[in-house]
Amino acid sequence: MSPVDELTKVFGELQLKTHYRKLSAQQKTQLITELVADSVNGKPKRGALKSAAERWQCGLQTVYRAWRAYSDQLERGRVGISFPTKSSNSGRPWLTEVSITDLHARVSSLPIKKRSTFRSMSSALNIPRSTLHRYVKSDILRAHMISLQPMLSQEQRQKRLAFVSPHHVMVAVLQACGGNDFKLPRQHKAKLRRMHVLPPLVPVSCDALDEILDIKAQLKSLSS
Repeated sequence: MSPVDELTKVFGELQLKTHYRKLSAQQKTQLITELVADSVNGKPKRGALKSAAERWQCGLQTVYRAWRAYSDQLERGRVGISFPTKSSNSGRPWLTEVSITDLHARVSSLPIKKRSTFRSMSSALNIPRSTLHRYVKSDILRAHMISLQPMLSQEQRQKRLAFVSPHHVMVAVLQACGGNDFKLPRQHKAKLRRMHVLPPLVPVSCDALDEILDIKAQLKSLSS
């Protein structure tokens, strides 16, 4: 065998993973029965656990834990060999209706400052952030979004826009002395200028300009 083949074989053996099977309660009882029958003064012989693991095709730790559980039963005075069977509802416990109601009450009782972020709410409730994320994802908890918008109907909004937009444009134009240097929010003047659709000059009558200047002077004198 060439050195390359030997390295390939060794590398393949290193990558080989051993998959052990899981023993049932009945199989563990039978395994411990065999170990007890072959034990000396209540102790398994040297290498008995390893031989049992190879015979039952399971991990050595599985045999050791089963023997340890049997020894604990003897110390507590229990007679016989018994292992708990796996129940049908085993696994991660999930929330019931009572616990969900209790969780909602606990969250509602928190101040707004302590339930505004996952970190603060996790610290106040003593619940991991990952669990809170899972509750939100499964709709047990729901994020509350506050929208600061005026409670106006669609017709009222249209009337408000019809009044506000020309009014602000007029004031901005007059303050710029009729030029096009005024700035309004959300107008995107730079984009309009690049598209060559922004007028370079807004015509304003001299009477309107004189009137607004007089009004500004009067307001300034009154404020002073």
